[in-house]
Amino acid sequence: NSGEKLGMIGVNGSGKTTILRILTGEQEQTAGEILIPSDVRMGYVPQYVKHNDADTTMEFLLSDYRAISENLRLQEENLERVSEKNTNAALRAYQRARDDYDRVDGDLFPQRAEAMLDTMALKGKEDQKVGSMSGGEKNVLSLARALLSEPDLLLLDEPANHLDYLGVAWLEDFLIRFKGAVLIVSHNRYLLDRVAGGILELDGGKITRYEGNYSAYRAAKLRKLLAQQSDYIANQKRLARLEELVRRFAEIAKVYDSKEWGRRLRARRSQLEREKKNAVEKPELNQSALAAQFLSEETQADIALQMRDYTRGFDDFTLFDNAEMDIAGGDAVALVGANGSGKTTLLKDIVERGNWSNHDLRIGPSMNVGYSAQQQEVLDDGRTIVEEIRDAAPMTSQSAFALLNRFMFQPED
Repeated sequence: NSGEKLGMIGVNGSGKTTILRILTGEQEQTAGEILIPSDVRMGYVPQYVKHNDADTTMEFLLSDYRAISENLRLQEENLERVSEKNTNAALRAYQRARDDYDRVDGDLFPQRAEAMLDTMALKGKEDQKVGSMSGGEKNVLSLARALLSEPDLLLLDEPANHLDYLGVAWLEDFLIRFKGAVLIVSHNRYLLDRVAGGILELDGGKITRYEGNYSAYRAAKLRKLLAQQSDYIANQKRLARLEELVRRFAEIAKVYDSKEWGRRLRARRSQLEREKKNAVEKPELNQSALAAQFLSEETQADIALQMRDYTRGFDDFTLFDNAEMDIAGGDAVALVGANGSGKTTLLKDIVERGNWSNHDLRIGPSMNVGYSAQQQEVLDDGRTIVEEIRDAAPMTSQSAFALLNRFMFQPED
């Protein structure tokens, strides 16, 4: 509904992104139909935005506008040179191009794009290359481009990814103030608590709606599961009683060899079969809980990471200036900071340059470094997940399947 803000949740691979792509027309559904009023404008921010690293932020924002503007120019030129017998077709093509241009308020679009950068706290970065921006800044820039179309319905796929804590707070406030409808796919429960007025749960190919925010959904879901569990237990007890009754009737019918007891036995068996067909399914509790534990060998090492005189920057911009840090073996440390402050740069430097002999980034000699990037950089898209796991560490296929199962991968994956 207009102005409604809904969150969509579900385990990885349940189809959340696919639904968004179907709504935008990027994919086609295999059955059924989707009704979207023709006057509803949609804005879509995918989880991974395609961009040209060489483009500036302003070129990125104006990319759709320039395509529309160029099409209008071409149709105007075509209208001037078209023959008289093709005038009607050329007029229709021109009118479609003109409607597209007017729909985005083309005459004022460049000024609106500049104002949008200011609104999104990106003022002064009009000429910055997109490739040099942090993941969070790219997310905000993608949202800005979607908002320039003044959408009635905003579709967001994991919008909080790559945003720092300040960016997430800004996103929450922005979505609360946004006048249009919003559909958010997110694993961020705090974002959904603040913004969502309803939750759509995607499970087993079905969508169930729950009213309220994420916390309300969790409470309602728990009540529903407990009720299902109670119904299941009661149903199992009833089936057990019927099975016992059938067993007793079978013994009596065998002893007395009576047609009457035979008829009763057949009736009870038929009843038992009907009850089994309509039996209450056992509720699946905690299906979304990730059972994996991240374990490593115990270490007595005093030094996991030692940073001394670490200096890093790009061009004339300094990220770190003679920075120092110590992390001991067994420590768990969170690295926080604003988007663009150098968090990812530091992690990549630790992976690529860190070793015991490096003064500024010294890694303990007994330490093995594991790295999980914001966007996967080391996986081969042409290989199976089992092949990737076995390439990372020697193990049997059975061990690889067992490990993957702990991360909610199924055999068919």
